[in-house]
Amino acid sequence: MPYPPNKRRHDVAPYFGQVPSSAKSSGTVAVVDWTDEDNGRSPANGRRVPEATIWSHLSGAGFKDLGSHQVYEFHQFIASQI
Repeated sequence: MPYPPNKRRHDVAPYFGQVPSSAKSSGTVAVVDWTDEDNGRSPANGRRVPEATIWSHLSGAGFKDLGSHQVYEFHQFIASQI
């Protein structure tokens, strides 16, 4: 379920709250986004979402077993269970 392109990146909490009703029970959700650091590749500060913010939105929407994985050099990869 891709992130809706017409939404601001920081307004994701309501979106995450709708995901469980659209996904299979005990399914896995992955969020891939730019790392929140100045590394010459990520978007400018203010356009990136800190990992802690994503974790907070996911756990607030009822997701569990959150985990971060180092998969990409310039992106964060967060997986969770519905």
